[in-house]
Amino acid sequence: SVFNYEGIAEHCYGSVGYYVTSLFIFIMVFGGLITEFIAIGDAAFGIAQLWGYHSAIDRKLIMVVISTVMVLPMCLFRDLSKLEHVSAFKILSILFIVVVVVYEWHSMTRTPAIMSPTTTATTDMDDVTTLNIRGLPQTLGIISFSFLCHDCVFLMYNTLERPTLSRWKKVSSFGIAGTVVLNLAFAIPAFLTFGQFSDPNVINNYGVSNALFIAVRVVIVIIMALSYPPAFFLVRHIVYSASQRTYVSFRSFRHSVRTASMRAIMQHAQVPDVNMRAIEVANKTNMYSVQSAPLSHHIAFTLVVFFSNLVIALFINNLGVAMSIIGSLSAMNLELVLPSLFYIKICIDSSHATQWSNANLCQKLSLICEQKLYPQLILVVAGTLFAVTGVLSSLNII
Repeated sequence: SVFNYEGIAEHCYGSVGYYVTSLFIFIMVFGGLITEFIAIGDAAFGIAQLWGYHSAIDRKLIMVVISTVMVLPMCLFRDLSKLEHVSAFKILSILFIVVVVVYEWHSMTRTPAIMSPTTTATTDMDDVTTLNIRGLPQTLGIISFSFLCHDCVFLMYNTLERPTLSRWKKVSSFGIAGTVVLNLAFAIPAFLTFGQFSDPNVINNYGVSNALFIAVRVVIVIIMALSYPPAFFLVRHIVYSASQRTYVSFRSFRHSVRTASMRAIMQHAQVPDVNMRAIEVANKTNMYSVQSAPLSHHIAFTLVVFFSNLVIALFINNLGVAMSIIGSLSAMNLELVLPSLFYIKICIDSSHATQWSNANLCQKLSLICEQKLYPQLILVVAGTLFAVTGVLSSLNII
């Protein structure tokens, strides 16, 4: 049985599948941290404009101060036990934001007014672009980013009181349906309010002096600050584990080189005693977890990961572009391409495993067609195409 997404990849395609899938998950989580910093910057900057801070430098300074003061201390924790009760607050906060957006749209339909210094609210559907083909690749990337759950649904299964496939399917379906409802409840009224003038971060469209949206911006800063540490812990764990594995491999290799003769190395000879001593060196190397690591290691890794996120976020002002690039590059593959490849491999292995392992690309395509796996093949091609076009179209906006 496989209980995580990377495990399926390893089962189907070996270590290559495992590392490719892990890389996409890392990009997704790391990029998600960047978008949370951008959201904090947008919301906090909207509040700061009330006191006359309007420049790009002001936005960057505000972002650094708030992130360092509010977010960094929580990232220094070694576990999530101190943050386990904030989920209910985040859900209530999201519902509050949705209610405010719907209320503002309803108010504007009765009394049209200027919502911000640069954008006039509109509900005139003649001014609304129903379908923007040029923006479709970028939009698909944002949608993929917003609805990615393939890597975490296994966590739902592992935490169910009575884990069965039927209960797993039901819980996952309810979660996705709830996400869709909340997204539509927020996006449709906001789009009907501003139409084609909608900002990638639509909260920026609302006036900075609007009392309701001052409260909304404060809430966004708080929930983004609380949402950051759980994803940060995962990224730090990945970086910590990878760095230790690299260090152990380097020590083993260095020991082998020092103890083996030059002639054996040049002749690629296997030296059993040397290899065993290298393995012994690796086994004696202390492998720390986040909980057991020395304080200096813990602080160093935390600061490196945290500020690498923050520095990148400082130079990206467009939340939509960031979400589109990350969604196209990572989420599109995790949602469309990889699941289809897994399904194809499992179906082929059940009947033509030997032929598949010895086949070239053309022969593998022939096997896929023989099994009538056309929908999965179309998803692989379409997902790859959407990923490439989404990244390219988003980079053109930067």
